[in-house]
Amino acid sequence: MPKDTVTLKADGNVSLGDLRQVVDAMTELLSALTEESTSNPKAIDWIVEGLKAGSATIVSRGVYSTFLGSKAVEDIVQKYERVARAAHRGAISDFSQPVQGAVRRLAGLLDGRITRISMSGGDDPAEYAIDPEISGGNDHSSLERAGETVYRYARSAVTGKIVTLDDKQALYFTLREAHTGRYLRCYLDRKFKGDISAYFASSRWVIVEGTFSRYSDPPTMHKVTEIVPLENAAPGSWRDAVGCYPRSSDAENISAAEAVRRGRDAE
Repeated sequence: MPKDTVTLKADGNVSLGDLRQVVDAMTELLSALTEESTSNPKAIDWIVEGLKAGSATIVSRGVYSTFLGSKAVEDIVQKYERVARAAHRGAISDFSQPVQGAVRRLAGLLDGRITRISMSGGDDPAEYAIDPEISGGNDHSSLERAGETVYRYARSAVTGKIVTLDDKQALYFTLREAHTGRYLRCYLDRKFKGDISAYFASSRWVIVEGTFSRYSDPPTMHKVTEIVPLENAAPGSWRDAVGCYPRSSDAENISAAEAVRRGRDAE
């Protein structure tokens, strides 16, 4: 990616109203970073370099009218990239209040229809999904139900099998949950790509830990933090688990019912 462009992508069912709010928050963030990076912020403008349908993907390029503008735009893009990484970790307190406010506004748009918002910029091609938990403190972080505060997001772990894996626009997989059979879409960092590809290919059972939305449909885990594969048990190992051992070769040949009766009646 060129050093003068930044990208913001919203996944899900993005309406025109949602897109307007995404653009407003992105403009707010770029304006804050521009104000902090140059003494002449009016000399830099952020234009739309590209739009992509499906998920709302916005590419913006910094244009400048002064000799020092090129260096200022490069600095802003680098700061945008640092903000992206911090927002993905859920730790943005080191940035100014205007920058924090813009990122929290973006995180607050994750309402179930918009399932994921990611940022990328500069030389780093990776997409960094914003941690929805950092929206805490604004009106989007919770719902009021029967006088109680019900938080939209929760951390949990689920067990299941990976049934689909996609890496076209963002790295995510679909997990079939073990107990209910429901399908859960899980977004994850690209550092998990090698492991998740192996688990998918081998049909391994896995435990997935992360942050999910209580009200998204279909259910969505916005940020996977841990994936633990479950090992296949050796044949007959269930006997050890329940304390039941195979009969020795020289033991008396009795029926299962008789064995249960003797165990019941034993003193």
